[in-house]
Amino acid sequence: MTGWWICCYCRREVNSEIWGWHCPDCTHACCNACALPPPPPRTYKQ
Repeated sequence: MTGWWICCYCRREVNSEIWGWHCPDCTHACCNACALPPPPPRTYKQ
């Protein structure tokens, strides 16, 4: 799983592809309180 997440401690936006699941500013590990971005909208065929 890759993408951006927001550290719930210092509110930094972290790119998991670069930094993984630890915040480079405060070293907090990504937890359930950290906001993961919503998935991109899907297009449904009718």
